[in-house]
Amino acid sequence: MNQAGEKIKIYVSNLSGAVLTNEEITDNRNGGKILEPGDLVSRDRNVPAPYKTVDESVMVYSLQYNSQTEYLPRPVTYVASPGIICAIAL
Repeated sequence: MNQAGEKIKIYVSNLSGAVLTNEEITDNRNGGKILEPGDLVSRDRNVPAPYKTVDESVMVYSLQYNSQTEYLPRPVTYVASPGIICAIAL
C-alpha cells in the first residue's frame, strides 16, 4: 500500500519461487509497478508449502526531484510478509 504521499515505483522479489502472473511478469519487464498515492496492490502467489512463509523484498523507488517520470536509481527496501499489508511510507 502506497502511503508515501507521492507516486512511487516498486519491484517485488520472488525468493519463494512462485509462478508469476502475466501482470507480474509485465511489471518486472517494465522495471517495476507504478503506484499512485493510496494505491493498494495485492498478489496471490501460489507457492509450495515449505515456501508459504517466505518474506519477499520490496524495492521502492522515489521520483527524482521535479520529475514525474524519472525515478532515483537507489531504492529503499521494505520486507513483505505473506498475508500482511506492507505499508510504504517514505
